[in-house]
Amino acid sequence: MCSKLRPGIDNKYTMHGGVTCCTTPRGFVPPLDLALLADVDAMVDYTAERGWLTTTLKVQQLMQSIIQARWFDESEFLTLPHVNASNVHLFYKIPHNYEHLTLPALKDICRKDYEKLDH
Repeated sequence: MCSKLRPGIDNKYTMHGGVTCCTTPRGFVPPLDLALLADVDAMVDYTAERGWLTTTLKVQQLMQSIIQARWFDESEFLTLPHVNASNVHLFYKIPHNYEHLTLPALKDICRKDYEKLDH
C-alpha cells in the first residue's frame, strides 16, 4: 500500500508507538493518513478505470489537498512558512511582469534580492 502511494520511491514501514507506519522521503505518514490516502488513491484508480475523467480529476484535486493540507483553489503562497490568509494579499502587490504570480515567478523576481519583497 505504501509504495503505491509514492511510485518509484523507497518507502519504509516502521513502528511508531507500537503502530506500523510509513516513512517516505517526504516524512512520516501516520497510519490514519496512510489509510485515507490509500482509499483516495483507490478512488482515482476506480474512476479512471471507468473512464470518468471529471470525477478522476476532482478526486486527484482532493488527494492533492489532503497531502498539502490546503484546498486546491487556495493561494499557493499559503504553503510558505508564516504566511496566512491575513497577509497573503501582500504577495499580489509585488510588481512583476508575469501573467500570474506563482512561486517560481516569485523566486525569479527575488533572485536573492529579498528587499524586493518590502513593498
